Amino acid sequence: MSMTAHLLFGPADPKLPGTKQRHLMDGRPVSGQNYCREHSVRIRLANVETIFAAVNAGKQTISAIEDFTKIGRCTISKGLAELESDKRIKRSKPGKQTFFEVSTAAVTNKAATSSKPVLTTRSKS
Repeated sequence: MSMTAHLLFGPADPKLPGTKQRHLMDGRPVSGQNYCREHSVRIRLANVETIFAAVNAGKQTISAIEDFTKIGRCTISKGLAELESDKRIKRSKPGKQTFFEVSTAAVTNKAATSSKPVLTTRSKS
């Protein structure tokens, strides 16, 4: 067990079965790897929805989205690629600069404009 984990979460619970060290977080025992994976998915989905809201608000370039959302350029690029693959936004490149706008399919599709993303987790069997 690392010193940081020991200081943040206290000593590991010896009653829990398994070979990995587990800690009590939010009153429930979870392994660190599963918690990090779920947390990463939640953050990624929240970032994608924030980027979509910025594009929907009229921000058309990566720089404008970066100034509006305070999210990093690399994260914005990944989020825009995901939104583009879901056909929620479309990319137009009239000159040297790339512009993004909400696609008409995303406006007409109510499921694509839902405010809360759905998080699915795999259960261990």
